[in-house]
Amino acid sequence: MTAIATMPVMVQSGNHAGRPAVSAVGSGAQYWCTTHKLVYQQIAGSWGTLFDLTTVDTGFANPMTTAEDIIYGGASGAPTRKAKGSDGTFLGVASGALLYTAVTDALLSTSDITTNNASTTKHGFAPKYPNDATKYLDGTGAYTVPAGGGGGGGSLVWLQRQTASASAQLDFTSFLSSTYTAYLFALTNIMPATTNTNLLMRVGTGGGPTYDSGTNYGWAGWRWAPGGSATAGGSSGQTSLGLDASGGIKSDAVLPYSGAFYLWHPQGTAAAKAVTGQCHYVDNSGTLIGSTFSGLYIPTTALTAIRFLMASGNITSGFIDVYGLTHA
Repeated sequence: MTAIATMPVMVQSGNHAGRPAVSAVGSGAQYWCTTHKLVYQQIAGSWGTLFDLTTVDTGFANPMTTAEDIIYGGASGAPTRKAKGSDGTFLGVASGALLYTAVTDALLSTSDITTNNASTTKHGFAPKYPNDATKYLDGTGAYTVPAGGGGGGGSLVWLQRQTASASAQLDFTSFLSSTYTAYLFALTNIMPATTNTNLLMRVGTGGGPTYDSGTNYGWAGWRWAPGGSATAGGSSGQTSLGLDASGGIKSDAVLPYSGAFYLWHPQGTAAAKAVTGQCHYVDNSGTLIGSTFSGLYIPTTALTAIRFLMASGNITSGFIDVYGLTHA
């Protein structure tokens, strides 16, 4: 190549072998070497490196490959592809990682607010429970005690059930309410583990409650059978109420005890607590027994609980429901 005394200051490009001799270019001329990604400049008769393109940010490297991908910071914040999730999933964080996941009950957090409660104009959540077994959610969105039945006679409202399964006793501790002054207990297919034993009732008082097994009860019962009748009980000095009138219930799953009785004004403090009812069962000799009974818990202390138990052994099976009697 014939030497040229001067050459305009300009950028030429080519591989390293094609770089012209410094004598062939003017001072300040630049050459971009595609072999080494360097820009040279002729300065004072020699090629010097003006800047190194390998150290220059060449722009953002897009990691996305598919429609609706997103980019997130991966290791050390490096741009990383996140593929879109499947239908019904949402982007969130679980165990510190970003991922698409379905919304589950465990991920929902509710607080004591009413903003999303159902109303007469929209769907929504049920109001918070009132912790009162006598109240039910009505059509206005409020928890209320159901109104009495037709005819002005009031009605029975189911409150609670206790089911026996080789149980030492069945306790009712949360059914009492100022809403009711009388309660009906319905005893269904009560079967003793020990044959020829008696079904008893005791009351509980106080916040414990404490079940009274002292001589604070009085009761009277009349049993009738195909071959005759008998009475039992005592006006006072009894340690429980005998709900079978001392007939002795046979342990026979085919012939269990069933009955019903009312408990009157258990939360009052002016009078003894009265119980009246009737039942049927088969005694240990296989005789069908019918019985009526009435009883008193003689102290005037307000009651907080009722307990059913056998005079000996467990209650093998059966269940007891309690109902509140509403006013007219």
